[in-house]
Amino acid sequence: MPGRHSLTVQLNPYGIGHAAVTLTDPSGQTYAGFGPRMHGTPVGPGKFDVHTVPSDTMSLPPDYSNVLGDDHRTYSLPITEEQARAAHAEIDRISHEQPWYNAMKADPRVCTTIADRIMRAAGVDAGLYVLPGLNDEYLSDVARTLAQDPKAKVLSQHRLPVPDSLRGLQPDYAFIGGGYDTPVERARRSPSGDRSDATARPDQSPPFAERFGDWAASPTGSSPMPDARDGPAGDVPGGASRADIRRLTRKPAL
Repeated sequence: MPGRHSLTVQLNPYGIGHAAVTLTDPSGQTYAGFGPRMHGTPVGPGKFDVHTVPSDTMSLPPDYSNVLGDDHRTYSLPITEEQARAAHAEIDRISHEQPWYNAMKADPRVCTTIADRIMRAAGVDAGLYVLPGLNDEYLSDVARTLAQDPKAKVLSQHRLPVPDSLRGLQPDYAFIGGGYDTPVERARRSPSGDRSDATARPDQSPPFAERFGDWAASPTGSSPMPDARDGPAGDVPGGASRADIRRLTRKPAL
């Protein structure tokens, strides 16, 4: 579909998890994501990874810009060209700011808050949670509710208001072959570019938990990365706190 633009939320919902954003236009896609430069540390210099790739690219660097390689979840939303420009401008601003990573603040600077900032710049008030796994539950509820009733005002499961800016949201799988060239579609595209081939080879990126090596022997004294046998590692160490489950931008239902 020439001229189409979309915004995708990428999620690794397991453990603490990870979140990143993808912007798609007819020429290709821009992947952007944020995390700690020293993986596994709660406070320290941040790392904002951004990659713009053509539509026929089948893999991406193993960094914070994407969650490919994991059993990931992605949700895409049609946006206008003007919204896309605003999101790209925000990505550029963040790249120049080099924000400090801080998971300990009441107003944290972590993967989800940066993803939320990019989305809000595009006029998409998703109301993300701090934890990626909760966002998977929330966005899947939005997608299911709107699939059943495009005019629904309240989510079917969580009974929260449906944000107007999320109308049109669907899981990536719903768009395979439909012209969006979504991240999931890219990861499963065959070398010939045939989007209809359901057996196309998957993206070969390493799982998110394995991308930054073993930090147990780090000379800087950073927190060791969990063993891969313990499950996927996320970008915020420790368990969920009361602050983890609050919404970033959305007001609760009345």
